[in-house]
Amino acid sequence: MYYPTLDEFVRLARDGNLIPVCRRILADFETPLSAYQKLRGQGESFLFESVEGGEHLGRYSFVGSRPRAVMRQIGNRVEVLEQGRVREAFTVVGPAKKTGPGEVKDGLEVVERLMSRYRPVNVPGLPRFTGGAIGFIGYEFIHDVEPVVPKPAKDELRTPVMTFLIADKLLVFDRVSQTITILVNAPVAEGQAPMSAYEEAVRDIEILLQRLEQPLEHHPVTLPDDPPEIPFKSNLPKEVFLENVVKSKKYITAGDIIQVVGSQRFSTPIQATPLEVYRAARTINPPPYMFLLALDGFSLRGASPEIHVRCEDRPLA
Repeated sequence: MYYPTLDEFVRLARDGNLIPVCRRILADFETPLSAYQKLRGQGESFLFESVEGGEHLGRYSFVGSRPRAVMRQIGNRVEVLEQGRVREAFTVVGPAKKTGPGEVKDGLEVVERLMSRYRPVNVPGLPRFTGGAIGFIGYEFIHDVEPVVPKPAKDELRTPVMTFLIADKLLVFDRVSQTITILVNAPVAEGQAPMSAYEEAVRDIEILLQRLEQPLEHHPVTLPDDPPEIPFKSNLPKEVFLENVVKSKKYITAGDIIQVVGSQRFSTPIQATPLEVYRAARTINPPPYMFLLALDGFSLRGASPEIHVRCEDRPLA
C-alpha cells in the first residue's frame, strides 16, 4: 500500500535526509482540477497541468498545498515563513557588497540555503518532479543582480520580488496509468529515528486521502454564445506604447539590441475567483503547459507552449 516500505525507508535514510513516501490510487473518477478544489485550503497552493499536441493529454499533472515553508522577498527584505510565522529574515545587499550576518547578495541565495538542508533520496518509479521550490521571480529581481538597471519608478502592483513555496506534499496525476500518486517527502532530522519520520509521512498521506475522498459540490456552467464586452484599461497610453515600438526599432537597427518585449498590462475589475479565471482561460486556449499559483493576497495564472528549461541526470549548475 505504501512505498517504500518501512524497512526500505530505514535503509534509504542512510543515503539522505529526505525520502518520498507514496500511496497510489485510481484516478479514473478524479481530475487535477477537482482534486485542487478539494485540497487547496486557505493557504498557498499550486496546480500544474499539461497537454501535448493540443488535443492529447500530457502524462503528468501536479497538485499541491500547505507547503513546508514559504520564502518571500519584498523590496530588499527576504523572509522565510513556516506555518505563517517568520522564522528567518535577510537583507539583500547586492552583488558588489560583502555580506554579513543576516545579509545575502540576492533572494535566490536564500532559496539555495533552504534547499541545501535536504539531501533527497531517489525512489525508482516516480516522475521527474517530486517536490521542491515552486514559485516565481519578478522583473524587479534584475536590479539585485545588475544594479545598473534602475528600479521602476512606481510599484503599482505591490507584489513580491519573488516567492517560492517549499512544496513537500503533492498529488501526481499519471494519465498513462490513470492513477494518482499521493506523495509526501519525509524529512529525517538529525538524531531522529527514521521510523517516526515514516509514520508521520503516512499520517499526512492519510489526511490527503481523506480530503480527496470528500464530495465536491459542482454547478454546471453554461458557455454563452455572445460573451459580454468587458472594458480593459492599459497601464500605457496608446501613443506612448507606439513611441516605444519606434524606439525599439531604432535600437535594433543601430545594433544595440536584437530583441525587445514591448509589453503593457491590461486590467479590469472582476468578481470571479482565480480558479474560475483559470478554468475559463484553459477552455479558451489550452496550451501544453498551464499553471495556477495561489499565494498570499494574489494569484498567478500562466501558460506556455513549451518547456523552457529541463535538467536531467545531474544537479543544476
